Amino acid sequence: SDADAERDNMERADVFIGHFPSGTSLKNVVKWQQGTQVDAFRKFDYGVEENRKRYGQDLPPNYNLSNIEHKVHLFSGGEDLLSNPTDVQRLKEELRNSELKVYPKMGHLTFMTGIDMSFMNDVIVALQERN
Repeated sequence: SDADAERDNMERADVFIGHFPSGTSLKNVVKWQQGTQVDAFRKFDYGVEENRKRYGQDLPPNYNLSNIEHKVHLFSGGEDLLSNPTDVQRLKEELRNSELKVYPKMGHLTFMTGIDMSFMNDVIVALQERN
């Protein structure tokens, strides 16, 4: 976990790090960075001039998460230093139809590198659930 690396499979850290951060773009990294600087979940910020062209306003508009009708399953680690419990709870409340499962001893990367991957049973159940 973020607080206790003994819960993660550090013997395979070279493999994980060797493939990180693959499968993303510079724009995605910039978008993530923008999200750390504002207290809102909003569209990409191109700067005032381009925002006016694209969005008709100086700042990018917020996403309206209440428009999402399908059920969303949220999985969170209680020791996650990136997705803190306050932010996760806020996301759950903004989504109209969501279910939150918190794993108290897990950190952000434990979902990928954990020694105990039994939480995947909950993921499989969620994937099998029909809306």
